[in-house]
Amino acid sequence: NLLELPNGMKHMKSLTYLGLTNCYFLSHMPKEMGQRTCLHSLSFFIVGKDDGYQINELKGLNLRGALCLKELNNVTNLMDAKNANLIGKENLHSVSLVWRRKDKHNIPAHVEDVLDGLQPHSNLKKLRIEEYGGSKFPTWMEDLLLQNLVEISPQFCERCEHLPPLGKLSFLKDLFIYAMAAVKYLGNEFYGDSVISFPSLERFELCFMANLEEWRTVHGREIFPRLSTLKINYCPKLVELPFIPSIT
Repeated sequence: NLLELPNGMKHMKSLTYLGLTNCYFLSHMPKEMGQRTCLHSLSFFIVGKDDGYQINELKGLNLRGALCLKELNNVTNLMDAKNANLIGKENLHSVSLVWRRKDKHNIPAHVEDVLDGLQPHSNLKKLRIEEYGGSKFPTWMEDLLLQNLVEISPQFCERCEHLPPLGKLSFLKDLFIYAMAAVKYLGNEFYGDSVISFPSLERFELCFMANLEEWRTVHGREIFPRLSTLKINYCPKLVELPFIPSIT
């Protein structure tokens, strides 16, 4: 039930670790988090609108481990997003990018530019994108610049009609796709053009896909050779699955 952290934390110049796991009611960060230059581990950062609370506070922090960015509605343009310098944080292994859940017709301005500017470092292992209101994913996802991903989870990205060619990710083991209402089929654009699609995938969850009608089989190539666990939930229009013999 913690609501806020003391502003006096700005005097803790030697602070290296700030664990905020499960502090769901926290509404904002202490002012000028960027002054804590020794900070290496930060569970999440709530993006604010005012000076001292904006996303550029992360620019000079050499963060490690996992980071969740919340309230990304408060980032309004490409340059502000780039100022977070996620692409320079080579020691982050997990990043979650979360927008605030609002009316689906009230899309934040320049939301696609904002996600484009939040490109993580290529060392990233896990990526979650939640409540993103754009109609397409950024070029760094389409061009698969995060080649080392082992887990990816797009959730409640309800305006995106197409998924990136995730089948080309060599090390991807876990894929969780939730509540993407505009996606009507999974096919070539999802598999990519590799001879083997999803060569390392072991677990796939496909849930709350209200308009998914078709999951196409692509002939002439191998798909999901290692997939052992498949969960499909609340996909009312999906009537046929591809044959995946590895599923246990």
